[in-house]
Amino acid sequence: MRGQGPTRHTQRAAFAHSVGHYTFRHTSNVTSQISQAREALGLMWKYMATFEKAAERMLQTELTMREFEKVVGQVWPVKDNASEQTRNNAKQRLGTLKYLIREADTQKAIAGSRWAGYQAITEYLDHYQPAKNDIARANRVLTGNAGELKVAAFDLLKV
Repeated sequence: MRGQGPTRHTQRAAFAHSVGHYTFRHTSNVTSQISQAREALGLMWKYMATFEKAAERMLQTELTMREFEKVVGQVWPVKDNASEQTRNNAKQRLGTLKYLIREADTQKAIAGSRWAGYQAITEYLDHYQPAKNDIARANRVLTGNAGELKVAAFDLLKV
């Protein structure tokens, strides 16, 4: 269910700084190769445990609307000399994000927490950001900068 604990929305943040593959060194010693792979996997599990602890702290820490708006402004900065359209887009985005964090059913169980703020941002990126259609939005999530924005939001909201 969206908005509940580490979900598919958080996978990209969880793996943002981890290695998604392993390459064996050129050696004929299979035992050494297996040992190297075990060491790499151990680092991944340690990273996931660290991520889980950070998510739990976020669940236990309050987030005010003012703090949330500040995070949104840091994730999507608007320059002082931005066009009127850019400013209007930012206002619409903030309105949608405020709806998601305050009223969306997906945030009810975690309302008021920093984790809810993070989930509202990831939900916006995955389901609400403007796009010509759902396929275009999905492609943007998979190939665009949505992952970078999720990592930035996570880093800003973690405690």
